[in-house]
Order: sequence, then structure tokens, then C-alpha cells
Amino acid sequence: MRGFVRHLSIALTALLLASTASALGLGDIKTESKLGDPLLARITLNGADGMTEEELIISIADQATYDRMGIEREYLHTRMKFTPVIDKKTGKSEIVVTTSDNLKTPFINFVLQVKWPQGNTMKSYTILLDTPVGQ
Repeated sequence: MRGFVRHLSIALTALLLASTASALGLGDIKTESKLGDPLLARITLNGADGMTEEELIISIADQATYDRMGIEREYLHTRMKFTPVIDKKTGKSEIVVTTSDNLKTPFINFVLQVKWPQGNTMKSYTILLDTPVGQ
């Protein structure tokens, strides 16, 4: 019986590690924009090893999620573009966040949703924008 329990324990541990290995994580956001400019920001993407950009579906979360989190879903959020970049040589992965519209408010608070074949995740982000020098 001990042998069976030991083998079962090893199998469950291996299964847990395999499911954890396919977990994708959203890291910090770094903004390269100033107030009055179009948005350019980068979100660190953890655990994307072995994935391709085509496997990732990145979007703003739906209205129900915003309501649940107590965050206002603004029109600007629907205009944000999310581009995954997975560099197989360096192992660095990120999501590039852009807008074509100039930013008129000093902060943006949004909820990002990422789906991939093994799961999905969401995270809220707040971007604080500096005013351009001389203003």
C-alpha cells in the first residue's frame, strides 16, 4: 500500500508541476509616454516560454469584469491595441500597449485579459503619465 501511495503522490506532484508550468503571468507595466502623446507601454509577460504570439488573445476585459472590480470602463480602453512580443533568442516576452489617440488624462486604469490554449488570466493596471517638460 505504501508503494501505491508513494507513486500516487509522485504522479500528483508531476501533474501539479505540469499545470503550473503552463501558467502565464502578467508582470509590471512600464510607460514610455507623456501626457498629450499617444500611449506606448510595455507589460512583462512571464511564463511564455515555448509559446507563439498567435497563441495569445489579448484584450480589455468585459464590462461585467470592470463592474465587479469597481473600475470605470472608458472609451479609450476600447481603442488600446495589445501586441504580444516573444523573443525566442533572449527569452524576453512582453505585451506592447499602444493607442493612436493622444492621452488627455494623467492616468489610465484598465483591466487586461489574456487567453492562451491552457488558460486565461486578468490583471488591472494603472498608468500615471508625466506632463511634458516645460508645461
